[in-house]
Amino acid sequence: MGGGACAPAKQLIVPVPRRGDARFPVYHHFMPLVRYLSTRIAVMERGRLVETGEAVTLCANPREAYTRQLIAATPELPAGVA
Repeated sequence: MGGGACAPAKQLIVPVPRRGDARFPVYHHFMPLVRYLSTRIAVMERGRLVETGEAVTLCANPREAYTRQLIAATPELPAGVA
């Protein structure tokens, strides 16, 4: 899903009231969307966990080469969308 296609998809996301610690997996390669949806991220490469952390911190300062490649391969979300 490219950056342009992501904006309509994000408009479909409805905020869910938080009650406790709700968790659900998001499997995607579009890191700006994953960062938007998540508070924590786990990055897997070929079925192996390579990095975990707080979403904002991990995306701003990735430690692993594969995480850096994922971030570099995807454009940022358009202004006003995130």
